[in-house]
Amino acid sequence: MQIADHFRQQIVDGALPQNTKLPPIAEIAEEWGVATATAAKGVKQLQGRGVCAVLDAGHVRGPRKETDERIGLPPTPAGDG
Repeated sequence: MQIADHFRQQIVDGALPQNTKLPPIAEIAEEWGVATATAAKGVKQLQGRGVCAVLDAGHVRGPRKETDERIGLPPTPAGDG
């Protein structure tokens, strides 16, 4: 899915560092011109890949420290997340 791939790439490139909140699902849907269910599916794919974890009401934080290596990120220094 393009949404999941887009955010994963932003995480890998460092544009979305660890503990950065992604936009709300409704905002992602509007930006991409898709239904909120489609945007939610994209975020759910990120969760399934271990790239991010949902924290509250449509907001997510990513990436999770324990998955950095698996998605191609350098290790996070101790104490940074």
